[in-house]
Amino acid sequence: MPRENALFRPYLERLDEKFPDKEIISQTECANFLGLCTKTVRKWYGIDKRGVNKMQLARILSAERR
Repeated sequence: MPRENALFRPYLERLDEKFPDKEIISQTECANFLGLCTKTVRKWYGIDKRGVNKMQLARILSAERR
């Protein structure tokens, strides 16, 4: 069973605090959360206009090596 990255839980907690009533976060909300433009979010993270699940975004961000 794979272990989760050490940063996964902190990212998920921050996302839950910022978006408590949402499960799917839009591309624009992701961009605002990360301080990026929507074009960069689409290019770097592959998040399109349909948005992304909070757990999936936390997984993407915790695996990032930038």
